[in-house]
Amino acid sequence: MQPCEPVPSPRGPGRIILLNGASSSGKSTLAKALQEVLDEPFLHVSSDQLVAAGFLPQRREEEGPFEWWRQMRPRFFAGFHRCLPALAEAGNDLIQTFGPYDLEVDTTTGAVGEIAESILSVWRLRASDRALAPFSA
Repeated sequence: MQPCEPVPSPRGPGRIILLNGASSSGKSTLAKALQEVLDEPFLHVSSDQLVAAGFLPQRREEEGPFEWWRQMRPRFFAGFHRCLPALAEAGNDLIQTFGPYDLEVDTTTGAVGEIAESILSVWRLRASDRALAPFSA
């Protein structure tokens, strides 16, 4: 007899911390630092993780079904962005890279721990019932 999968207690939809920035701006490093300081577990979800895991085919062509820019890229990101609400709806708290944001930080300073603490401070002051609405102090 197979053991049953555990069923966690209901808690409602997960919360999302959105990190927005250019490629190689430090979002993944900052996400890892946030995972260390947050009081509850947050999943770090990024499209780069799927790419690094071999999710995409290596084949590329200028035209046709493997044409990256006009065919595969839009479909990949449309699907990726649709999976995030499903993860949150299942009760997962997420750290991710798109949407409106509450706080601007400069990751070029290299002070990742201080930046994570400033984000944590704003996170703790948020209104729990606001979904993706800009933060106002």
